[in-house]
Amino acid sequence: MPPRILIIEDDPISQEIVKGALEARGYAVDAADDGFTAVQLLKRGAYDVALIDYQLPDMDGYASARVLRDLAESGRPKLIAVTAHTNALMARPRVGDLFEAVLPKPLDLNALVRVIEQSLNDPQRNKLVTEATRQWRERGLSGRPRAKAVPEPTREQAIALGVWFDLVDWPQAELVLLTQPATLRVLDAVRAGGRAHLLPLIDLAGHATVIADATFDLAAPETWSVLADVIVRFARKRASLPQRYREGAVVDDQLLAYLWLSDRRLAPIPDPSQPKCVRYPGLFPDVECVAAAERLVARGLLDREFVDRFHTCLACESHRLNVREECPNCRSPDLQEAALLHHFRCAYLAPEDEFQSGTHLVCPKCRQTLRHYGGDYDKPGSVQRCRKCGAWNSDPAIGFSCLDCGAHMDGDAAPKQDLFAYALTDRAAQLFAAPTPLIAGASAALPSDVADTLQRLAAQSRQMPTDFKVIEVDYAAKSAIVASDGAKAFATLRGLFVENLGNLLAEHGTVVGDGDRDYVIVEAGDEGTLPEFAAALVARGQENLARNLDASFRIIDVDGTAGAT
Repeated sequence: MPPRILIIEDDPISQEIVKGALEARGYAVDAADDGFTAVQLLKRGAYDVALIDYQLPDMDGYASARVLRDLAESGRPKLIAVTAHTNALMARPRVGDLFEAVLPKPLDLNALVRVIEQSLNDPQRNKLVTEATRQWRERGLSGRPRAKAVPEPTREQAIALGVWFDLVDWPQAELVLLTQPATLRVLDAVRAGGRAHLLPLIDLAGHATVIADATFDLAAPETWSVLADVIVRFARKRASLPQRYREGAVVDDQLLAYLWLSDRRLAPIPDPSQPKCVRYPGLFPDVECVAAAERLVARGLLDREFVDRFHTCLACESHRLNVREECPNCRSPDLQEAALLHHFRCAYLAPEDEFQSGTHLVCPKCRQTLRHYGGDYDKPGSVQRCRKCGAWNSDPAIGFSCLDCGAHMDGDAAPKQDLFAYALTDRAAQLFAAPTPLIAGASAALPSDVADTLQRLAAQSRQMPTDFKVIEVDYAAKSAIVASDGAKAFATLRGLFVENLGNLLAEHGTVVGDGDRDYVIVEAGDEGTLPEFAAALVARGQENLARNLDASFRIIDVDGTAGAT
């Protein structure tokens, strides 16, 4: 039996959050809105732990705890206080004797679980958890992997999985455990978590081997090592993932992020259980996945390679088609092979059974009895005779019958669908590199804020950083203005100048300040006209200022070269 926990909490939202979190870890949980209801529940059944909110109506948590302690048998339930007023509770007499622990609000669910496990003090389970932790640490992890189980495990599953994994909710998860076969409903539940494309999908002993990033089998030590390597790889690459792909809600961005994190191709994997006869790795709906991949091919971010060709049902688009020989006359597949007989004298040609007349062969055309093979007739081959309509033909038709919806198609009518495997291009891989590698040689010339902005602009516009130029602006008059009017006066003039630049650029460029200089980031455009554009931009930016900033500029290529003006 799983441990039983009683939550005594009058806030329905807090009650639901804590109840859901504990049930997900395999505990049997009941809830009460006040101390009186809790007493009635305790009289009807035994609980191992009771969580008590201090600020309860009618009878507060301290008084409720004293009543529960008087009713409890053999020290059960263990009492844990939860409160936003820790000092007020601790001022009550003998709190340490009444409660196992006092936890502050807002509640740390992981800390709560640790306290509950300590209170339950199951030596055998603790021993298993300790051993599991040791096994994972030997494989390079800091402890038990933080896993989100989907769909929500049964209590029995959660108890078992909770030994080998730290079962958490989506924000803390570093992997997804599939506890059931990967049906459409299950995968929809995974995708609803919002972080599915960032986490490795782990198959529990055969549920979803085709699409999973790794499998885990308690009895197979090699799966522990493989899983640990996958977790480390995803975590390392996820840490440097640009925010756009970390939080992306667009399938195209999610797919790119997943392929980069997993080091996999998006290759179709045979799976006859699916109408399309293939599945793709990851957690994406197959149709959306392929459509997104094709869009990314058009943008130069994925390469594709031909894998196979399927005929498709006209009615339901299934690939599970029965290919069969059919009668060209009635399309029945009930064909029987028959020998073809040729009468030399009248040149009549027909299946042999048309010549049968009792024990003799008689030509149906000229009624002559055929007595000698090679003299009267020969057998030049065979034909297919339809048992349904009686027609015969040496070349039967080819047809398709859909195994899913039963629709029939002629062989030439069934559309063909090509399947491809997709892989990240070098250009796509650069999108996920850190800012310094992205801008190559310019990293020495550009401040980090400018480099970060350049990377963001490139990602937003779906371009490469090398498609941009950076105009560095310096102010020769700074020293003179500061000396005569003060630093504040220079800062005001510079602010107005930068504001002018921003207005002139509108949506066609961005200004980033760093130290004594400002940097204008614009799309590269025509190399020949850029110096003229920069000079005009700087000149117009200084118009109508109280003092001339004597601004000069140089153009910095993203590859690191620069030209002063």
